[in-house]
Amino acid sequence: QKKTIAQVAMDAQAAFLGFAFVSLREEQDIHISFGDVNKRALNPAKVRQLMVGFKDLSVRNWINPLPVLVRREWINVRKLTREPIQSTVGPEVEWQPAAKGQWVK
Repeated sequence: QKKTIAQVAMDAQAAFLGFAFVSLREEQDIHISFGDVNKRALNPAKVRQLMVGFKDLSVRNWINPLPVLVRREWINVRKLTREPIQSTVGPEVEWQPAAKGQWVK
């Protein structure tokens, strides 16, 4: 049976662990994949536009946080905040040993 929007929203609220900054660099113990969900080809013009926006406006990643699905045991949930982050200052994800080698999508 298909869930209603309200049921999905309740599931999401129950699964919510918190907010934190996360590094997107490749040199870490976890693997991050963006292409599995949004299977579009790279658009060089859009990349340039994004780079100009970062240069002119800076990176303001706290304004539109990116939801990420992870297993609770992969992160130290005590390092997260339940309140939205309002600036460049905030907690950072602390990966636990159980996350080593795992894919985050």
